[in-house]
Amino acid sequence: MEYKNQRHKHKRTRKHTYLFISSIFLVSVLLCGSLFLWNIRKETGAKDVQSKTSPNLLESQIQNEPAPQSKDLIGNDTQQNSADPLQYADAKKAAANLEQTNKAEADIKKLDKEKIDKEKLDKEKLDKEKLDKEKAKIQEAHTDQDTPWNLILVNKDNPIPENNERKLVDVNGNQQVDERIYEPLMDMLEAAREGNGGELPIVVSGYRTQEKQQSLFDEKINQFKNDGYSEAEALEQTKKWVAVPGYSEHQVGLAVDINGAIYDVYLWLQENSYKYGFIFRYPGDKTDITGTEQEVWHYRYVGKEAAAEMYQQGLCLEEYLEKRQSKNLS
Repeated sequence: MEYKNQRHKHKRTRKHTYLFISSIFLVSVLLCGSLFLWNIRKETGAKDVQSKTSPNLLESQIQNEPAPQSKDLIGNDTQQNSADPLQYADAKKAAANLEQTNKAEADIKKLDKEKIDKEKLDKEKLDKEKLDKEKAKIQEAHTDQDTPWNLILVNKDNPIPENNERKLVDVNGNQQVDERIYEPLMDMLEAAREGNGGELPIVVSGYRTQEKQQSLFDEKINQFKNDGYSEAEALEQTKKWVAVPGYSEHQVGLAVDINGAIYDVYLWLQENSYKYGFIFRYPGDKTDITGTEQEVWHYRYVGKEAAAEMYQQGLCLEEYLEKRQSKNLS
């Protein structure tokens, strides 16, 4: 009986031991699992923080985004700021440097443009001063005491002679010309009906006063400036189309601008104007010499003999006078 009791007691003790060991094992498993999951979450969180504060990401954002957006990214992302203050400070400094660089480049471009404009204006001023100083010399080189009134040279280098006198008469188109060219002009316009569909061509510009020439010159400058040209560029372009006041043939009453009903009238004038003492003053292939772009409407009276010689030899007025002067000197 006693043996049985001891055996039964031993079995109960062993059973309790097994239960105790099993409990410890189960608790250990649960603890290990919890630690494993905790480590995984910790590592995942660290990677997220690192990816948000990566220097490469900040550098990429600063380089690829416009300056204002970079500033917003740095200023508004509080999570990023708290993640790594040093990286945030570097990024903010880089954005500020980028903004300063852009501003500096814009200032340099502005200064360069102002410098170029000033250089052009200075050059124009120097050219004018040089022209004024050599005015007498230039006039003497191109004209002499034997030069007749109809061969007076007025261009970008030669101003209107101080002793130039004229008597004006009215022509069609409410314009005026020197009375000495009135009859040949009327004869030419009448004959030009042949190339103008039977209609009489009209003189749209004849003699001009200094004030009128100045008004046309200023108007052309403003036109170029409105098209986006700088002051110096507008002045340079204007001189190709409108003579500087005091340097225009219109101011001596020997030049006319002619309008026709059809373009063919200009072709007729180019082929026939010399018969009446007029020349096609500004042909396109003589721009380098005359200093004026082609004007198919502009005709200048030089007399029948000179006009015929210029037409036959393909000379402009500057070339003709230079050739004439060479003959006189020889």
